[in-house]
Amino acid sequence: MEDTIYYSSQRTHKGAPHADFVARYRPTGDIAYAQRASIESWLTDRYCLYTNVGSRLYRADIHHLNWPLQPAEMEATRNTMARSHNIQLPDTAPLLYYSQRLDVLVWPIQSIA
Repeated sequence: MEDTIYYSSQRTHKGAPHADFVARYRPTGDIAYAQRASIESWLTDRYCLYTNVGSRLYRADIHHLNWPLQPAEMEATRNTMARSHNIQLPDTAPLLYYSQRLDVLVWPIQSIA
């Protein structure tokens, strides 16, 4: 299917347990926008970002419109990420959304003391 995204990731951090994730996912419905105080809003409304360079932590404020969300489905063919840290994932279907794109405004990044 042309709208299917194929994704894989493998942990390569030295000293960390081996883990990998292989899946494919795709949108399954029309675009909708999160309602205020909904789980979708709570999951997607983020107005700052964090990153690190070595041991230094940085933060930047961001602004964006509401995410154009579509319900999605996923098939994971391999997922040992949680198990490698003795975390048992629930045997329930995940809540999944897809968004093609969202432009954001980012303020200058600042070091966090």
